[in-house]
Amino acid sequence: FETLDGVKRTVPSDGLLIWDGERPVALAGIMGGLDTEVTEATVNVFLESAYFEPSSIRKTSRRLGLSTESSYRFERGTDIEGLVRALDRAAFLIQELAGGTVSKRIDVYPERFSPKQIKLRYKEVARLLGADIGKDEIERILEALEFKALRKEQDSCLYEVPTFRVDIFNETDLIEEVARHFGYSRIPSRTPKVEINPVVDRRKRALRIIKETMVVSGFSEAINYSFMNSRYLSLLGIKGDDPRTNSVKLLNPLRKEDEDLRTFLLPSLLDNLINNLNQNIRDIKLFEVSRVFIRTSERLPSEPLHLGAVYLYYPGQRLWDEKLEPFYLLKGLIEKTLKRLNIASADFRASSEPFLHPKRSADVFIDGKRAGFVGVLSSQVKIALGLEDVREPVGVCEIDLDLLLDHYRDTHSFRALPAFPFVQRDISLLLSKELSSKEVLDLVASSGDELIEDYWIFDHYEGKNIPEGMKALGISIRYRAKDRTLTDEEVEASHRKLTEYLLERTGGRLR
Repeated sequence: FETLDGVKRTVPSDGLLIWDGERPVALAGIMGGLDTEVTEATVNVFLESAYFEPSSIRKTSRRLGLSTESSYRFERGTDIEGLVRALDRAAFLIQELAGGTVSKRIDVYPERFSPKQIKLRYKEVARLLGADIGKDEIERILEALEFKALRKEQDSCLYEVPTFRVDIFNETDLIEEVARHFGYSRIPSRTPKVEINPVVDRRKRALRIIKETMVVSGFSEAINYSFMNSRYLSLLGIKGDDPRTNSVKLLNPLRKEDEDLRTFLLPSLLDNLINNLNQNIRDIKLFEVSRVFIRTSERLPSEPLHLGAVYLYYPGQRLWDEKLEPFYLLKGLIEKTLKRLNIASADFRASSEPFLHPKRSADVFIDGKRAGFVGVLSSQVKIALGLEDVREPVGVCEIDLDLLLDHYRDTHSFRALPAFPFVQRDISLLLSKELSSKEVLDLVASSGDELIEDYWIFDHYEGKNIPEGMKALGISIRYRAKDRTLTDEEVEASHRKLTEYLLERTGGRLR
C-alpha cells in the first residue's frame, strides 16, 4: 500500500485498512493513500469520522515505523461520542471556506459505547491524600469536571466517566483529579508511617554482596541497554549451536545496528571499553549486572541474570603502579566473590571460548555445571574490534548469577582459633603438561590425611631445563593437629605418604 508520503509499505496482517469497496484508501488512524490524495483538481471529498482501538493503531504504527500527527492522537485515545460533532464541524468549515454542498450524513454505530462507572470512597480519598477534603468539595470538583454522579451514598458515590476522559480508569485516577483541583499546596506535609521489616530477601542480599565486592575492588557499575549488534557474534567467533546465537530480533530497534536483544553482556561492555578509549581513558574497570535474553522453543525467551566485567589498565596512570595480569586479577575477583557467597564447589578449567587467549583463560564451573568464563581477549579478536593499537591485555569475564545464587549459602559457621602450631612442607613435581593443576590439587584433597589443613600451588614452570611435554609444579602443604603439637616424625611420615601417593597417581617424579 502506497501512503501519502510516496512510500510503498507492507501492511501487517493485523493492521487496519480503510477500503472504498474495491481498494484500500487509507491506513486507519495513521495516513491516507496516495491514490486518493486531495489535490487542486479534487471536486468531491468524502469525510470519515471514526474511532479506532488505540492499541491497534499503536501496534501498526510501531511495526511500520510510521509516526504521524494522526497516529499520535488515535493511539492515545479519542472521544468515541464526539465523532458526529467533529464531522459536522469539519463539513461546516469546508462549506464556509471553500463553498460546495454538504450531502447527508451516514452514521454506523453497530455497538453502542457504555461509559465507565467508578465508585469513589471518601475514606479512600482521605487515606491516599492524607487530607480530609469534605464530601461536598469532592462532589463539587468532580461535577465541575463533567463526572456525572449516578448514585450518592453516605460514604461513597458512583460516578460515570465522560467519554472524552480516556485517561480515567479507576478510583485512584478520580482521587488524582480531586487532588489536582483541590490544590497540592493545600495538602499538609506529614512524615509517612513506615513499617520497618528487618528481613532482607536472600537473593537481594546475595546481589548486594556481589556488587559490593566489585565496587571495593575498584570497579564501577555500568548500565547499558539490553540490545546488541549481531556483528559481535561473528567478531568474537561465536557460531553454530552456541546458545548465544539464539537472539530475539526487535521489530523496531532504537538503532538499526542494535536489532537484537543481547544474549550475553560482553558486547555491551566492549562498546563501553571502546568509548572510554576514544575519550583517552586508560584505566578502565567496569562491571554490569543485568539479564540477557536467549530465544527458546517457548513463547518467551529465557532471561538468566549475568555478571560481566571488563578490565584494561595502561601503566603510568598512578604514582605507584603494580603490574597485574588481568586474567589472574579477574580470576581472583571471582574467587573472592564465591568465597563471600560461601560457594565452595567451584573450580576453573581450560576455556573453549573462541575469543579468549588459549593460555590465559578459564571456564568457571560450579558443582560440575559451567557458569561462565574469565580471561583476556585473543590478539585476533583485538584486531577484529579495532584494538590492535592497544598494547595491554584486555581482561573480560561473565558469570551466570542464577547458577551462583542457587548455590549461595547465607549461613556462616565459626570455629575456635587453632591452639597448636602448623608445620609447612613443599613438594616440587615434574608432571605431564596434560595434567591440570586442578587435578593435582584434587588428588591432595582425596589423599585422606586428616593432618592436612590447607594446600596451594606456589610455583608453575615450563621452559628451560624442563623436559619436552613436562612442567614443574610446586605445592605447599600445611599440617596441623587439633589436639597436640605435631612431632617431626609425624609430619615427615604424612608428607612422605602424600608424596608417594601423588607420584603414583600422576606418573610424575620429584624435581
